[in-house]
Amino acid sequence: LALCDLMSLAVAVLGLLGPVGPPARRSPPVAMNNPLARFNPFNPSPNEPESALTNGIDELLKDAPLPVKVLGGLVKPLIAGLGAALQESQAQGESLLQEAQGALRADSR
Repeated sequence: LALCDLMSLAVAVLGLLGPVGPPARRSPPVAMNNPLARFNPFNPSPNEPESALTNGIDELLKDAPLPVKVLGGLVKPLIAGLGAALQESQAQGESLLQEAQGALRADSR
């Protein structure tokens, strides 16, 4: 290869690697709630009360065969998360309703 070809190859490789220089400033990391954090079937937290959904699953699976119990144990954390999400959504709906009622009472029309 000629020197010109080597130079153009080096420029192409450096162009693929991106700009050479100091790294760009990054914004600080933002702490966000992980929605999957509560779905840890291997380390259930004992301080969370069981919901009516999980109690119902336990009662349903009480006399079930072993494979069905195993499947129920795998699904139980997802159902518990669904129950928590439903409770949170209900609380948000109730607060929205209270705000709307307050706005209607404050309206002079």
